[in-house]
Amino acid sequence: MFRDWEIRYLVASVSLVWTFMITATVYETVYNVQQAPLEIATAILQWVGPAIGLTITILATWEVFLVFAQRYRERRDREAREEGRKEERARWEAWLKRHDEAIRNNLPFDEPNPAERDRG
Repeated sequence: MFRDWEIRYLVASVSLVWTFMITATVYETVYNVQQAPLEIATAILQWVGPAIGLTITILATWEVFLVFAQRYRERRDREAREEGRKEERARWEAWLKRHDEAIRNNLPFDEPNPAERDRG
């Protein structure tokens, strides 16, 4: 899961955990004020598990999204290459047909082939 984007995942996961923990701290200290300081500290520490779990869930979901996006892109690239090959094959077949027709009719054929035409 972390092999290709290790630094990004580490930064994202630490940022998410800290964001969730700061949110928990604000909630426990500002909105839930009827508790003693020790109970508040215990409540904040109890938020660590859900914060880490939520972070892992978010990162895993993002990873799945990236895998699907990569597969979609690979499929689109493969289709584009096949389409390009078909177009190039059609260009060459048309050129060969004109070339063969010129030879059969003993006509000069000075048209450059598609590869030479693309270079210049």
